[in-house]
Amino acid sequence: MTCRETKSHTVTVASTIACHLEGDDYRRRLASIGEAAHAALLDHRRDDRSLCLVYAPEAAARVRLMVEEERVCCPFLVIELEATGEAVFVKIKPPRLDPAMLDVLFDHFTAGIPARPFTPLPEREDKSAIEVRRDQPTSKA
Repeated sequence: MTCRETKSHTVTVASTIACHLEGDDYRRRLASIGEAAHAALLDHRRDDRSLCLVYAPEAAARVRLMVEEERVCCPFLVIELEATGEAVFVKIKPPRLDPAMLDVLFDHFTAGIPARPFTPLPEREDKSAIEVRRDQPTSKA
């Protein structure tokens, strides 16, 4: 999977660029994201505007749930998801943020796991079948 450009979206001034979770709920979510990364994250790539994550295919249900939860608590993120027989691909694209804020945001998803240098990511089977949802959880489990 290569990080391909998606339609840019802008956040209106009235929109909040912040997670809706607080306190223990926020800490539990970060722990859950970190556990998913340690259990199933195969690789990740980052550029100036997005983070591409590749998870083991057997983690598809867990990753789909994580994505659905993130879409609810962080509706300012554009999250693409595709599960194939080879891997589960997730691309996260926030609105324009300060680079330091991007570091914090993306570090939650990679949980300190380094990207494999120069490792080609598995190719998606059907490049047109990416599920893109901005602020609605999917009804699929």
